[in-house]
Amino acid sequence: MESVGFFSYLIAGGCFLLLLLLMSTTSIKQLNSKILFMAVIATATWCFFTSYSIQSQKPLIFSFIFETVKNLLLGLLCINLLLKKNKFLSLIATRNKFSLFYFLIIFSLFCLTLNVYLYLIPTQLIFIAQLTQSIALLIMIEYLYRQGSSEFKWGFKPLAFTIAGFAIFDLILYSSAVLLSQINLDMFWLRGAFYILLSPILVIGIKRQESLGLRIFISREVVFHSTLLLGISLYLLTMGATGYYLKINGGHWGVVSQLLFTILALAILVLLFINQPLKNKIKVFIDKHFFANRYNYRQQWINLNNSLSEDSSTDYKYVAINAITQLFKMKHGALFIIKKDKPIMCNATTLDNFTTESKWVDFIASYQKDDKQWIIDIDEYERYPEVYPQQLTGLDAVLNCSLKIVVPIIHQNALFGYFLLSRPSHNEIVNYEDRDLLFTAGQQLANFLALNQANRAILEASQFTAFNRMSAFLVHDLKNIAAQLELTSANAQKFKHNPEFIDDTFETIEHASKKINNMLSQLRTKQSQQQQRSSINLKSFLKEIINKVSYTPVPQLIIDVNEGTNPSPNLYLEPEKLTNIILHLIKNAQDACHASLIEGESSLSKESMANHSVTIALKQTVKHWIISIKDSGVGMTQDFIEHRLFKPFDTTKGNAGMGIGAYEAKHYIEDIGGQLEIDSIEHQGTCINLLIPQQSELVPNKDSYYESNKA
Repeated sequence: MESVGFFSYLIAGGCFLLLLLLMSTTSIKQLNSKILFMAVIATATWCFFTSYSIQSQKPLIFSFIFETVKNLLLGLLCINLLLKKNKFLSLIATRNKFSLFYFLIIFSLFCLTLNVYLYLIPTQLIFIAQLTQSIALLIMIEYLYRQGSSEFKWGFKPLAFTIAGFAIFDLILYSSAVLLSQINLDMFWLRGAFYILLSPILVIGIKRQESLGLRIFISREVVFHSTLLLGISLYLLTMGATGYYLKINGGHWGVVSQLLFTILALAILVLLFINQPLKNKIKVFIDKHFFANRYNYRQQWINLNNSLSEDSSTDYKYVAINAITQLFKMKHGALFIIKKDKPIMCNATTLDNFTTESKWVDFIASYQKDDKQWIIDIDEYERYPEVYPQQLTGLDAVLNCSLKIVVPIIHQNALFGYFLLSRPSHNEIVNYEDRDLLFTAGQQLANFLALNQANRAILEASQFTAFNRMSAFLVHDLKNIAAQLELTSANAQKFKHNPEFIDDTFETIEHASKKINNMLSQLRTKQSQQQQRSSINLKSFLKEIINKVSYTPVPQLIIDVNEGTNPSPNLYLEPEKLTNIILHLIKNAQDACHASLIEGESSLSKESMANHSVTIALKQTVKHWIISIKDSGVGMTQDFIEHRLFKPFDTTKGNAGMGIGAYEAKHYIEDIGGQLEIDSIEHQGTCINLLIPQQSELVPNKDSYYESNKA
């Protein structure tokens, strides 16, 4: 076991010497970094002296001296992390609750120095002094950790764990020595191995603790090989511990035990040096937990959002490609979108000649069969195909392409497409951090692409909807024109020699011609034209409408205008559109009366129609002119009014209706700031109120209004 102690302290001294060399390459200006530098020197010196003392069978008195110096410096480091002094003298001179620690260290050094020459101090007292030092260190670590903020704790935690680990081991070692009046040599020899295990954690603590002002960098490859050496060291320690156990129990190594350990060592060696996936997992673990991130993720996220907020005139697919290529400083990229489970090249690429499109489609199609949707590095797949979950076809066809990375685009847990990207500018193998950022950026860009794709579809659908809506209104107007011409044609034989009929016929034809020309103009411009507003006297306007429907024999129409209304209310409205709306509502009222007779199985005679009426009334309120159209027809249910009446293209008239009359009426009245109210009782009748705001009296057509104001 002495040899184990010798080598453990020797290797521990080498570890701290290596740490000392790393620290010497940095700027040591702050007081904390100076104290830590001296503490590492003291620890390395203590390890070497202890190793020398074990090998040469010399007294351990010098080892105790350097151990006390080490504890002093570690204690001072903890105190100054709390007090934040910049000068050593100001730290020592400060009166605080840790002054007792200084006295303890000075007393320990005094006792040890006397023992070097005079051997006046009992060994038991030395053990007590060392035990008290470990207790004091633990108290300071606990106090400092409790006082620190959450941000301080994150940086201080590895350093606190290391110093506390040293102190706890010393506490166990020296408490046993105080009780038994002698030190446990086995534990003393194994202490060097314990320091070896804690040295990497100390390095992490130094890197995290910004107040030390030290920027230590260790190559990832060095850490990986150091991990292998650590594994070998653990194996040797296991061998030593097993041998010690056999020795104290009177046993010995058998052939089977030796073969078992040899096979175990060879198996571990094979796993570490031959199994590439295991090596990759170890490297990823080391990268994640022992090194700073390659990327500033906050800045990368800001850069990505800024890229997506660029000029909206650029095709959104190119915006997405440029965003992800700029994020990783890549030269080229391409985008494939999945349509009907097939990858489709969407003509979005930064390559001048993308001649291997069909070959990429074959390659991606084989990759698409895997549900995991890994990011593929083509060069890595060529070297280590076993790393990926399945064999991919068509690899040879795309090897010579400058696009080397395939990134799946996942949207709502479904495959949306793929990015094909060139290698990043750093020209390294894409590691776990690159993959994480690529996948996260891909998800964000998936939302961007899906949103723009949906917006494009909505825009196209809205254009079709607008055109279809305009066409429906045109067909509705054509139906009205056809009805007028049909009525004229039907009465031609009877009234063709009547001059008044001839005049009405030419007036009807002229009106139909104007409406048809207006509709043709709307079709050419693909939008509805706003009619010219003009002054309307509602009283006269309604009388003219009554005259237009007076040719219909049934039912009888009655106009009821309250005497208290303004005798000549003038409003600026679109007379033709309002005329069509009121005529349509009157026709619906007449149809409701007809439907009521049919429901009652009555004949459509004058006598039966006399029981039904359609009434038009004009009323005035404080804010509105109200045109009421009331009938005694079949009526409507509340469910029909709420869910079907104003729904376009939903008609109860079969092929005879378009289903947009009520919708047009409601839409127009609301456009001028009014309301359309309906009160209907099934089998009793319906009353429709058009509430037209009185402000319409003051608001002429926009064009004439603005022109008058300019003048």
